Amino acid sequence: MDRGSNRAVILMAIGNRYEAQLNYVLPQYTRYAEFCGADLHIVRQAPDPANAHSVATQKILIPGLFTGYSEIAFFDLDIILSDIAPSIFDYFPEDAGFSACTSPRGEIGYTNSFLYYHKLPEKVHETNVDYFADRGFDLEGIDPEDLYSINGGVWLARPAIVSDLFCDTYAKISEMKKNNEKMRQIIFDEEWFAYFSQKNGLFNLLDERFNKQIINYMFTDPESKIANVKSNVRYKLMRIFNKNNAIPISFSHAIAPEFYVKYIEGLMEENFAVHFAGGFEYMGIRPRGSYLA
Repeated sequence: MDRGSNRAVILMAIGNRYEAQLNYVLPQYTRYAEFCGADLHIVRQAPDPANAHSVATQKILIPGLFTGYSEIAFFDLDIILSDIAPSIFDYFPEDAGFSACTSPRGEIGYTNSFLYYHKLPEKVHETNVDYFADRGFDLEGIDPEDLYSINGGVWLARPAIVSDLFCDTYAKISEMKKNNEKMRQIIFDEEWFAYFSQKNGLFNLLDERFNKQIINYMFTDPESKIANVKSNVRYKLMRIFNKNNAIPISFSHAIAPEFYVKYIEGLMEENFAVHFAGGFEYMGIRPRGSYLA
């Protein structure tokens, strides 16, 4: 591992399907890592060679891959950085081992996303306590006010503090799922990251501006154009272009619906990173005020 800093920005691109996405966002992360005084690394192989669990679950092993760094910041590929973004490491308290953004429960856009997009009305009134209890986690002795569900698109970790904890957790997942039917539904990293870092008093709540998920805000008005962007003809064409890697990415930029781009630019003005979770298109978009502009 080549090191020029005690900090690193980490991306993950495993498999050919992610190469186009990586190539598109790599320039912004190269610039951002330099701005943060950090090295840039790309995880290209599954952290667990045995693939005992999903690649998403294997993300909890990433801190263990970078124990030579004092701090690491992980970003999903479907994120566009705002040019007003400060160094994310400046938002990581010295006594924290892991930091991520929580879900905006209770906000109208978040609530409506479950009604109109996910089609999961039973999740509308889910609390953070419900989130962990329904997945079989033991909440005895944990203050409900200190519980947060998280999104794993952006997170910070101090490997020296949490790598062993997360590696041990990963090693026990099969046993935990065998003994706890509710846990068998867990396929992502977020639940494991959130529960065990909070249970061990190592969690810090990251500023929400580092992970502004458009899906949680575009459904504030379910009848609006932005809430129904996936039915837009130009958006559908952009989606087709992005799925065909043989088509120049500039086509996506040319065809992107103007109202969609302007919506993203509005988010860029007030946030540090816009996350296109939910499968929303970002390839080819170069919004003003972003590192891709």
